[in-house]
Amino acid sequence: MDKPSYSFRKVKRELIFEFDSISDTKTIHKVIAYELIDEQTHIFNLSLVDKDEEGQISDLTVSNNQDMEKVLATVVKTLPLFFDEFVDAKVFFKGSTPARTRLYQIAISKFFEDFKRNFVIWGFINNTPQPFEKGTVYEAFLIGKLA
Repeated sequence: MDKPSYSFRKVKRELIFEFDSISDTKTIHKVIAYELIDEQTHIFNLSLVDKDEEGQISDLTVSNNQDMEKVLATVVKTLPLFFDEFVDAKVFFKGSTPARTRLYQIAISKFFEDFKRNFVIWGFINNTPQPFEKGTVYEAFLIGKLA
């Protein structure tokens, strides 16, 4: 993927990555975390959170740093590193609010051509996964690496 993104650093194996979202007015420390939620099916939850100066994290903060595409491109660039370590895993994610889920859907649609070269993506409707299609509204998403 050739979209602009931030440099990030691996913090813990291939499960936690950190980077800074930088604008003219502020810098926001971001954390990308992959957490195992189902050992039997190897499903990990993907979360993107802000980390404040006291080390507190929040997935509800509205940063308005005018760099959403760059932030999401950074998240996308951690996926190959994650899947290199956890080849058979699947990554589940959804927004902490419906508006954030909609933003993630917009990002997936925007990056879809890049995604589908390496990943298979499902969207959930009524808790049922189906192959991702642009223009369909989903409640959550699941990504796996193409075999």
